[in-house]
Amino acid sequence: MNTSSRKIFFISGLGANELAFSKLGDIGIEKHFVKWLKNNGAESLESYALRMIKENDITSRDIIAGLSFGGLLAQQISKILGIKNIVLISSFRDYRDLKMPFRMALQMKLNKILLPVKIKSLENIIARNINGNSSVSKDIIARMIRNLDYELLLWSIDKIANSQEIILEETNVYNIQGMNDRIISYWENNNTIKIKGGTHFMIYDQANELTVILKTILSNTSE
Repeated sequence: MNTSSRKIFFISGLGANELAFSKLGDIGIEKHFVKWLKNNGAESLESYALRMIKENDITSRDIIAGLSFGGLLAQQISKILGIKNIVLISSFRDYRDLKMPFRMALQMKLNKILLPVKIKSLENIIARNINGNSSVSKDIIARMIRNLDYELLLWSIDKIANSQEIILEETNVYNIQGMNDRIISYWENNNTIKIKGGTHFMIYDQANELTVILKTILSNTSE
């Protein structure tokens, strides 16, 4: 199979950036790590996705892989471009796939009382739940959270709170789920891969295993 003309774009999640994917090895095709753009006020997820497509020159023959909230953007980009294959890593279809405390907080609209300024307690909550007590990723998560754009963070939380399932029926969704994820409830589709001991940040903590899985997925997909 000739995969030379396509690329895979990785989109990180809340509290993270492209460093989340820094331990991935060779997966057989060219990797691109998408940088977050500043949100334009309360713009829609679709508007943001369109800007991300333009900024990164993403095409319909490419593959999108999204980590956590990045998976919601991956779904939106796939819908806009008609992309055949997307990979969701520690991700969700809409807010109902979140674990109960996070789902309830969004349903109670607690995110509306947060201010776009650094809040140490909020940083600690994000770090603790992303990390899952792993010593491997502790330092890099702290480093990423120090560089958080709080306006973008609150915009992202709002988009999660108002999310609805947008996956097209014809899209192949490869769903990689960690069995020790503190944020996402376990959900299944026809292409679900369970990672034993996988935390929300398994893309870094278990990068060798994820590299093999991604390489296998990509070798089985066509343009």
